Amino acid sequence: AWQREDGAELYIEKCVIDSAWGDSTKTVYRFCKESPHARILLPSKGKGISAAQRPMTEYRKEPGVKLGFNWRVYKVRGQLTARLFEYDTNFWKSFFRQRLFTAMGDPGGLTVCGSDEEQTRLLAEHLSSETATITNGNGRRVDVWKLIPGRDNHWLDGVVCCMAIASMLGCDLRFDGS
Repeated sequence: AWQREDGAELYIEKCVIDSAWGDSTKTVYRFCKESPHARILLPSKGKGISAAQRPMTEYRKEPGVKLGFNWRVYKVRGQLTARLFEYDTNFWKSFFRQRLFTAMGDPGGLTVCGSDEEQTRLLAEHLSSETATITNGNGRRVDVWKLIPGRDNHWLDGVVCCMAIASMLGCDLRFDGS
């Protein structure tokens, strides 16, 4: 439990673990299924959807699939049978960039705070570890994000996954009035 200033207690509703990092996929799936906290654990995987591909917003609803704002939860079959949280990394990284470019105090802005200079520098390195190339196709414009060689992007991936999970948990992250 985490106690707010007003005394109310909050609990973790969902915890996702990146299942697409190196050779850890099977371990992550097994941990999510066998943990005493399996009820709140989900393996996750980012999927970079290009302009040439169909966006997640156009995926058809199928039985057992939960669709949302550029994310879905579905059952993976085969050796790793489990529910998987999948999200469009190109969309969410562009969404994140727009939050950083929003003026402090304006709706939809993201402010990074902290007093530890070294930790703030390290966070900034991770959050700026990828660049976007604008691509066009099928009447769409999509930023395709790529890691800058020699950089680490783990915290960037974590931040954008948190935004997608917030959407899954009911946060309306659209600031365009739609």
